[in-house]
Amino acid sequence: MPGGTALRAQGRGFRVAGKTGTTLKLGEHGYEKDRYVGSFVGRAPASNPRLIMAVMIDDPRSGEYYGGTVAAPVFSAVMSDALRILAVPQDAPSNNVVIPADLEEVQESI
Repeated sequence: MPGGTALRAQGRGFRVAGKTGTTLKLGEHGYEKDRYVGSFVGRAPASNPRLIMAVMIDDPRSGEYYGGTVAAPVFSAVMSDALRILAVPQDAPSNNVVIPADLEEVQESI
């Protein structure tokens, strides 16, 4: 499905369902400026879930911090390999991953 906050969570041959998260970290004196945790929790295959996975990136250093940008790609890579190793039947065509060249993800609000 085009759009959304987790385009990078998609897996080839599998539909996924999940939720992104982005939060400021809490410090001694309240929320820390420019310190985040990005997360993605998902399941696959969406039509008959076999695995559930949570990925949390604590203090991402790439300059990006949204869960859909930093955690969703990790989910995609690990989940795709796990489903393949477990020989879980695909629930989508192998060419189902749709990430437009002019990727405009919906940004989460913090």
